[in-house]
This record gives sequence, structure tokens and C-alpha cells, in this order.
Amino acid sequence: MEKRWYQSSLAVIVFLILFFPVGLFLMWKYANWNITVKLVVTAVFGLILIISATSSNSKTENTQTATQAQQTATSTPEPTKQAKPLTTTDKLWVALDNSMKTRDGYSVEYDESSRSASVIKTTTDAWDESSLVRGSFTTLVKYGTEAFKIEGVDSVRVVIKTEFTDQYGKKAMEDAVRIIMNKSEFSKFDWNNLKYQSVYNQIKNASEGFYIHSAILKKLDSDKLYLSL
Repeated sequence: MEKRWYQSSLAVIVFLILFFPVGLFLMWKYANWNITVKLVVTAVFGLILIISATSSNSKTENTQTATQAQQTATSTPEPTKQAKPLTTTDKLWVALDNSMKTRDGYSVEYDESSRSASVIKTTTDAWDESSLVRGSFTTLVKYGTEAFKIEGVDSVRVVIKTEFTDQYGKKAMEDAVRIIMNKSEFSKFDWNNLKYQSVYNQIKNASEGFYIHSAILKKLDSDKLYLSL
């Protein structure tokens, strides 16, 4: 609409510029007007002022329109995206990040019916059987400390898997250690005061489930089963 108005104004201006001298000449010749040089100069000067004012107003209106459009675009807030609520499993992954500082070799699960959080570690590079069991204690304490902060988690299950070779030379990944401890028993311990102390019996007696593969159990060194945090 503004562009159309500007084109119409421009047409009027062009018309005045082209036909103004012709009009003066006709009025002088046929209407016997007494047209002097002063009158012509005054008329031309007035015409220039009209053209300048029209052009200035057009530019001002265009500038104001552009400014208003820019302000409207700037002031219009963008729609905010609502973050999707974290599931319990999502929170358990965060607990793993905060406790073990890595996700390599780990997986987490949540059983809503039993309100149990599981963390499973698969490894093939344990130094020896004792370090494997000691690692399960570390995982239980570090991960349990974070997981039990999550609403809906009443027990923590730690599973350590490693590779075993049977009597026929066949290799397979099996559970080396399984520990299940509920929140009530876990909270009884001051784990920091048990650092670098043997905790095999304490953890075994406080657990709802405690399993060590027979091939691991027969090679354990009780002196190495301390809590490393």
C-alpha cells in the first residue's frame, strides 16, 4: 500500500514538472496574464519546496514503518521449548555419571515393580579375582550413594560380568559378582570411615543377595578385599 502511494505521488510530481512551464506559457499567451520573471521564479521555487517536502515525508514514513517492523520482530518472544521430564532410568544414568565418571562398559536398568536399580559392568581387564570383587564393592558404594537419592529407588543391584573359559575351552560372558542391598541397610554404614578396610563380611551380611562365581571365589585373597573409594 505504501509503495502504491509513493508511485502515485511520484506521478503527480512528474506531471507538475512537465506541464508547469506549458501551463504558464498558455496562460501568458491566451489568458493575457501578466507573467513576470519574479512570478515564474517564485512558482518554480514553490514547486521545488513541494517536491522536497513530499520526498522527505515519504522517506520519514518508510523509515518509521521499517523501525516499527523491526521493533515488533524484536519484541515478539520466541516460543519456549519445554524440557521433557527425566525418567527414572534417565536419572540412573546421571547417577552413574556422577559416581563412576564414565559410561564405558556400564549399563543401567530400573525395575519399577521391585523399585530396584541395577548397574551392570562388563569387563575383561581385571588384574585378578580380588580386584574384580573389590571393584564390585566400589561400584556398590559409589553408585548406591547417588542412586538412593532418586525417588522410587529402594534397592541397588550390582552385577559384574567377565569372560570365563569352561573345561572344553569355550569362552562366555557370565556373572562374576552379584550384590543386592536395600536402602535401609545401605544407609547404616558410614562408608568413608571404612575406606581401605576389609568390608567383605559387612557387605555380604547386609546384602539381600550376594553371589560370587565359584571360579572367582576359590582364588580370592581376603587381604585385598578392602573398600577403595
